[in-house]
Amino acid sequence: MIIKNNSIPSKKQVFIMLAFLVLVTIVFYLPSLFYDFLYELDDDWIVVSNNSIKIISIYGWKTGLAYLFFMDTTDFHYHPITYLSLSLDYILFGLNATAIKAHNLFLHITSGILLFWFINLLVKQRWIAFIVALLFLIHPMNIESIAWASCRRQALFFCYFLASLIVYKIFLENRYKKYKNWLYFLSIVFWILSTLAKASAIVMPAVFVLLYIHEKRDTFRSKTMVKHILPMLPLLLLFVHLNEIANARNFLVRNFSYSNFDHLIFAGYTYCFYWVKALFPFPLVYFYPAPSEHLPHQPIAYFIMFAGSCLLILLMIYHFLKRQNTLFFALGFYTLTILPMLNLMYYPLGDLPMLVSNRYFYHTSLGILLYIVLVVHYTVRNRTKKIIIASLYFVLLGVLFKVNLPVWKNQITMLENAAKYYPSEDILYKLAMVYDDSGETKNALLNLNKADTLGTDIWINYPWSYYQKRSNLYLKSAKYDKALEDINTALQKKQYKTPADDSVLLLDKKNIEILIQSSTSMKP
Repeated sequence: MIIKNNSIPSKKQVFIMLAFLVLVTIVFYLPSLFYDFLYELDDDWIVVSNNSIKIISIYGWKTGLAYLFFMDTTDFHYHPITYLSLSLDYILFGLNATAIKAHNLFLHITSGILLFWFINLLVKQRWIAFIVALLFLIHPMNIESIAWASCRRQALFFCYFLASLIVYKIFLENRYKKYKNWLYFLSIVFWILSTLAKASAIVMPAVFVLLYIHEKRDTFRSKTMVKHILPMLPLLLLFVHLNEIANARNFLVRNFSYSNFDHLIFAGYTYCFYWVKALFPFPLVYFYPAPSEHLPHQPIAYFIMFAGSCLLILLMIYHFLKRQNTLFFALGFYTLTILPMLNLMYYPLGDLPMLVSNRYFYHTSLGILLYIVLVVHYTVRNRTKKIIIASLYFVLLGVLFKVNLPVWKNQITMLENAAKYYPSEDILYKLAMVYDDSGETKNALLNLNKADTLGTDIWINYPWSYYQKRSNLYLKSAKYDKALEDINTALQKKQYKTPADDSVLLLDKKNIEILIQSSTSMKP
């Protein structure tokens, strides 16, 4: 996909490319700046009702920063830089959804520019860098990380992540020998900031090794590589420890007794899923349900995706053996960055396959998009055909972007879209909650009853809460017998004692029994 135009000076060409990237991204995302908070989808507890982001305004910078970095127990992830970023928004604009999403968009555009810079350093071809960056900026899978206020950490950490890669790449080129040590130090600083924004950046030492292989394949020295990585290891252990402390607060732990074979199939499905959605991003939802405790409802699809993952791994090995370094880097980058989301290791949600979500595509897309562009570049020799292929694909992405963006307008549109394409108990439960808050009891009951037919019993919230909610809806509809049945089920579903919740359920049961007695005594 190389288009050369010698009449345009290189600096002017780069400026035009960057200006185009910025303007197109603003035009595409502009409507999303005026969308509402998604209260049922984490925006409430992460942004709106989160006192952590208001702490600097209340207690000042010194106390506020100390709280965010050392005392905050709001979340079960450790990302103080992200909360600091949201704190700045709060100081300047208050709880303003437009301001927060405009900041998200600014970070997204910055990530796109840094991606252009990094790919250009990597392949030394501006048009390939431009196409990869444009694909990243307007890809519908990335809408979630900008239009959803709670996803601030995604674009924020990727900015620092790319900055670290760029500086390390310049360090490896050895062009600025006078500042070599400072470049290495700066790459570590950017990595630290990235990890403090989101734990996904802990894979950076492995990515550094991958980049070192790409740059120094012919002069590879293991001792030199160890010297580059060794200073990062104590910090890596510290970050893992801090996140383990945060994860210990997690109330979402589940145990589903999957076999090792099941986990392998689920990992293969997840690995391949993002490639499928990268090529054709529709339908998209904010949450793709995990399989049930037994084998998935569509085992054939899971096994097909697993086979696709095996093919991609074999291709990565093939590129390495054939010394096709950039193709190997692209597949290797995706593999390393998606690895934490495959749940091949311990994960705080317990024995649960890692949830598939669009936001995990955001940073891993560097590998996917670079690989796709390079494959087209190497296999299609005719420049006109390259332009046609690129143009058609950008038109496709533009249409699907226009279709997917309005889905994020509010929580009703978001949840209805998810319930339409990928229904799960959690999605239907949240949709029922929103309908109930709007006074639509009938629609709320319809969604809870539909959730009950799925039979997979995977709830992001406590399993008993579903039956308590449905009992309350039956109570509003004067269906007292069904309300009592659900309260009894809720009590049976309790797996541990929480006195406050127990007392609420028992009080609900007592009130329902009184209503049943009253209605019975009133009958002739």
